[in-house]
Amino acid sequence: MAHTRSPSIRGTGSVARALRALVAIAVLIATVIVYLDGSQSPTFRPLNFFSYFTIISNLLTAYLMGRQAIQPSWLEGNGSFRGAVTLYMTITGLVYAFILRPIGADVGNYRPWIDFIHHTAAPVAVIQDWLLFPPRRPLRSNVLYRWLIFPALYLVYSFVRGPRAEWYPYPFLDPRFPGGYGRVTIFSVIVFLIFLGGAVFVRWWAGHQPTGGLTSG
Repeated sequence: MAHTRSPSIRGTGSVARALRALVAIAVLIATVIVYLDGSQSPTFRPLNFFSYFTIISNLLTAYLMGRQAIQPSWLEGNGSFRGAVTLYMTITGLVYAFILRPIGADVGNYRPWIDFIHHTAAPVAVIQDWLLFPPRRPLRSNVLYRWLIFPALYLVYSFVRGPRAEWYPYPFLDPRFPGGYGRVTIFSVIVFLIFLGGAVFVRWWAGHQPTGGLTSG
């Protein structure tokens, strides 16, 4: 009796899996090295390191890409989580490129190649993965609220911990700079609007099936 072969899922082929594994490994190596570099300083605090949104989003990326490389079928049923990571990495890249880099902000004393991986290469890889291989079915509208919960909690965490630790992860969240909480509020609203716009686009793209890209052959 002949067996019917189920349709393969786009983006689960050997090339796509290898590229995802490469991204996961590169992100993990970069994160470990920058952690070890920072730990050499007497003022280094592990909690500060893991309080950078960039570090959190990159670790989520390593998990996402690594698991999809090992378990390609997971690509089909994790649209909400994939979308969240895509959104967070998109914001990581945009905020760095248009807000932090122009003002020369200290984002953890990165080496140039680590800075490139965390803020450019990894975001581009995650975004491209979403654009080429989006979920086959659209996501519900309430996914937008779920995606925005983490950034909102991160903002609250930064404001609550900042005065106690006398440290803020990013200058635009630090009320000790000129402008105080007024400036912080303005930047927070701008970043929120970027998050919202990014979330709307990421959700909208789910269900699209662009032609081309890396097939599952």
